[in-house]
Amino acid sequence: MSYFDTGRFNEDVTHFFRLLDRIATALEKLVKEDEGEEVNKCVL
Repeated sequence: MSYFDTGRFNEDVTHFFRLLDRIATALEKLVKEDEGEEVNKCVL
């Protein structure tokens, strides 16, 4: 069986997109906080 025939390929792709989604969400939060007047203490 090749790598693509196993469920492993789909799992890896799903995991990769979940990771991208988490990174995008984190970046959005940072940008929103940056635009606001409040300074995020955690980032400093």
